This record gives sequence, structure tokens and C-alpha cells, in this order.
Amino acid sequence: MTDEELVKKFVDLQTEAETLLAQDKIKEAKQKYLEVVDAYHEIEKSPLEHFHKELAYEQVTTLFQKVSETKERVSVPYHLIAAGILVIALSVLVFIKPSIIGFVGYEDIIRQPVALTFTESAVKQITLQDRPMSLLASGNYTGNVKLYYKDGEKFELIFDSAKAQGGTFKEVCEETCEIITDSNTIELFANIEGGTLTLNELAYKAGR
Repeated sequence: MTDEELVKKFVDLQTEAETLLAQDKIKEAKQKYLEVVDAYHEIEKSPLEHFHKELAYEQVTTLFQKVSETKERVSVPYHLIAAGILVIALSVLVFIKPSIIGFVGYEDIIRQPVALTFTESAVKQITLQDRPMSLLASGNYTGNVKLYYKDGEKFELIFDSAKAQGGTFKEVCEETCEIITDSNTIELFANIEGGTLTLNELAYKAGR
């Protein structure tokens, strides 16, 4: 693929993602964003002049911020809200006074080494020992980095280097102190801006 074709591919994908966002097609826009990231990596590795790469980087970063800040409009029926309140009430009984309804309350914390390094923005899959009910990350970083838990089309922030200092972080969770998942296999998305992110360990409450 020529340099001109690489640039055209990137611009076309970015335009498609912007259009999907404008049409409130959030799920499709997030998928398209991942294609934009792939196109950016192709430009980054190409012999294109440096200012082209800087421009593409700025555009993909801006698009990422738009996608992250956009939320799908959903309507929840009132009967589901009532059911949710009942579930919350039962959950409180389970963990505060489990004997009342015959359950045993427990909260197992597992700390699992992962040894995962990101040198560029990417999605990576990890299989944990048990199904997690929370995600806390430990590791080290350089530059500006963010780590997200990718739940389908939703991105939940785990770690943001803008809120850290010293190049290391220990058992951090921003939006993942509690999560809901049916599987012990999870996806992590790292947004890397001129740096690296090494994930040494994931700690989580196990839900069996």
C-alpha cells in the first residue's frame, strides 16, 4: 500500500467513525475506532514524514476522547428498576447478614501475575483463574498511558497515568472497583501516548 493510500485509508476510517458518532451509533463507532487505531499503526511504521505521523496521532487521540466520553442512550422500564432495587436489597443481606436468607457471604481476593507489556495502543485478552467481580491493576509506565477494561463495546477506566506519579502503580481501580462479567476471560485496552505500560499483576474479587 502506497503512502497516499495509507493516509486515505486513515482519513476514510476516521470520517466513518465521526459520522457514526454523529448518528448516535455508539457501538459501531467504537468498533470503527479500533480500525482507526490499526490504520494509525500502519502510518506510524511507514516512511511518511514525521508531521504526517504527528497529525494522525493527534486525530486518533481526539477521536478516542470522543468515543470514551460518549454514552449510549438507553431507556430502562420501571419494572426493571423495581427488580433492580430488590436485587440490591438481597445483595446487602447476603454480604452483611447472610444467615438471614441462608447464604454464605464471602469475598476472595486473588492476585494473579500477568507480565503484560503494551508499547502501542492495543486490545489484549487475559484469562484469569476465576470470574472477576472487580479489577485492580499493578505495574509501571512511561509517558501518558491509560488502561481500560473492555466490556463488549464499553470501556471502563482502570488506570490513568495523569493521576499517578513515580512511574509505578499498585492495585489501582478507577471505574473497575466493581464489575459484572460472566467469564474469567477479559479484554484490556491500553491507550499509549509516547510511552509504555507494563502490567505486572491483576487483583480481583472472585465470583464463583
